[in-house]
Amino acid sequence: MDRRSLERHATRLKELAMSWTTPEVKEICIGMEINDYMPAEF
Repeated sequence: MDRRSLERHATRLKELAMSWTTPEVKEICIGMEINDYMPAEF
């Protein structure tokens, strides 16, 4: 590989590392309730 193609490859890797897709949030009803909590000191 020549220097120019290496630079393009490095630039593309940086772009991929900096880009991300927004996570999708889904709510699922499971019919449960919270009836106790753990103490903060646990």
